[in-house]
Amino acid sequence: MEALQKRNDFELVQGASLNGTGFMPKKERLFADIKSLDNNTIYENHANYIQGLEDLEWISVVRDPLALMNSHFYYAVDTRTRGKKAYKVLEERKKDKVCGCFNLEFDECIDTKFKHNCTINLPSQMSYFCEPRDPDCTLDSALRNVENYLLIGITEEMAIAMKMLEILSPWAFSGQGDVKGSVSKRGTQVFNPVTNTSLNGAISTRTRTQIKERAHTYNDEIQFYNAMKRMFWKKAVELGAI
Repeated sequence: MEALQKRNDFELVQGASLNGTGFMPKKERLFADIKSLDNNTIYENHANYIQGLEDLEWISVVRDPLALMNSHFYYAVDTRTRGKKAYKVLEERKKDKVCGCFNLEFDECIDTKFKHNCTINLPSQMSYFCEPRDPDCTLDSALRNVENYLLIGITEEMAIAMKMLEILSPWAFSGQGDVKGSVSKRGTQVFNPVTNTSLNGAISTRTRTQIKERAHTYNDEIQFYNAMKRMFWKKAVELGAI
């Protein structure tokens, strides 16, 4: 976004740094922060949808739920990227001798949890499309709120998503194809020398089956993601982005 900001001359606000807000701000804080912004501004953060700001251009991105879960597992203990936070997670995993998955690969972790009847949780994407900390967030309510978004992209299809954003919101994304080569990438390291594990992206059929059987939010998260994919491709065709 910084490269596009320079090219298209808009204001870019990192919401997590605004007034010490952090990620996933509470509803009142998020509402106040966004309302305080000037026109021609993009607010960027890990944040929920909130009612009452439907006049804004809401944009988000979702990812295959199992790929996201796999990525989170390795990112949590990436000491190069997360520093002390990663070491804290490592200590927590080490203390839990049964379900902690200390120094295990993702497939090994899920198999261990499955065999020992440990809790298996999918990271929630659906909840981002409900208001912050909404105890009544459901698949239906999240899907209703999705209708207020300008675009929900798919991580696996970001090149197409960026083309769509250039069409939908040219004031911010015009020329995105010219700046993408200058964007630096910050990601989880493939090999972690601390845990001696490797993020190879592959998830076995056994692991997929075990997660499907045990993760209690599996059905809603998969249904939500599939609905987002259908919406994405429908809009891509309508916009002539493919």
